Amino acid sequence: MRGAGEYVPADGELFFTTGGLADQPITFTTYNGKVTIRGKVTIQPGGDHLRFHGFTLTGYDIWGISVDGVQDIVLSGLDISGGDSGIHLTSGDGTDDESAVDSITVQDSVIHDVIYSAVDCTPGPCNNMIFRRLEIFGAGLEEANYGSDGLALERGKNILVEDCFVHDNSGDGIDLNSRDKMRGDDTGTVIVRRNRVEHNALNGIKAWGGGEISNNLTWGNGDTSLVIQQGSDYVISNNTFASPSSYVYLAAIGYDEFPGETHVTLYNNIFYNDDPEVGATLLYVSSKVRLDADYNLFFNPFREEDVICGEEVCFSAEQINDGTYFAQTGFGEHSLYGDPQFLDAANGDFHLAETSPALDAGDSKHAPADDLETTPRPVGDGVDIGAYKHLTP
Repeated sequence: MRGAGEYVPADGELFFTTGGLADQPITFTTYNGKVTIRGKVTIQPGGDHLRFHGFTLTGYDIWGISVDGVQDIVLSGLDISGGDSGIHLTSGDGTDDESAVDSITVQDSVIHDVIYSAVDCTPGPCNNMIFRRLEIFGAGLEEANYGSDGLALERGKNILVEDCFVHDNSGDGIDLNSRDKMRGDDTGTVIVRRNRVEHNALNGIKAWGGGEISNNLTWGNGDTSLVIQQGSDYVISNNTFASPSSYVYLAAIGYDEFPGETHVTLYNNIFYNDDPEVGATLLYVSSKVRLDADYNLFFNPFREEDVICGEEVCFSAEQINDGTYFAQTGFGEHSLYGDPQFLDAANGDFHLAETSPALDAGDSKHAPADDLETTPRPVGDGVDIGAYKHLTP
């Protein structure tokens, strides 16, 4: 496509049913200025090994980009808004896998202001997916009256979500693998790292299929900053979960009524509330979860009597610090209750102050090599708790 300007495809839709080769992909990109496509882009079986870069998509019906039954697609440098969904992956009713997609990368793009989920894999499966450096916001226009997620994958394996900013959606910020979980399939890997997930109306990060959740900042979300379902294994490290907007939980790991046991490794995380109008319990852990947890920092001055809760017992701020919590559970020996002393939590700055008790208080064995801003962490003892490594002025 040549030249800047606005293009309206015939019947409002561009079809791609022929693609490139694995070692010779075909690239469609802009030339000599901004190009706006007023219509949708559909990539269907046969359209493998394509690169689609640099366009603005708006004025389309239903989906901005629909990807169905193909592999090796890279979508990048896009600005997509309007319609039901910005990017929709797979089709059908989920009774077969004919529409499955594989090896899809979505990166360096903005997807916003849609009626339902901004990026949606329904029914799936979506396998070997990369979502990188995306800004996703405004899912759930008022007329929808619907909990629309920012990034939602119902089924899929080997998923990476990193360096994204997912905010102000009417549903969850990130929701991964609920349909695979219901089918009893939790194979493959899921990695959610270095994301900012803020002010979504429901949950911040919801994970159903296990995996790694690290270096994320999730704050100001409506229901829960973190929801973990049962039946899989998780490693959750160096996240900052902060400032809930409801009385539910800041983080909920497992539900007692759901089947399946899971193992959760929980290290170097901050759980924080600074809103006197909210007072939510910071952490709930189901009795069906096998927990390995330590070096976490908790602070909720408005509800200190039940900071960490299970099905039948809660532990207070005092019990975390005096060793009762560790004595009765066998984990949390080095965990702390205290103000993490963020620079300006009210305005979203969760960097640590010079006097923060989180400094040098984490466990390096469970810490990622870098932080939310890709600042390297030290090797050996003395890593900071939370998503940010403190930088000395």
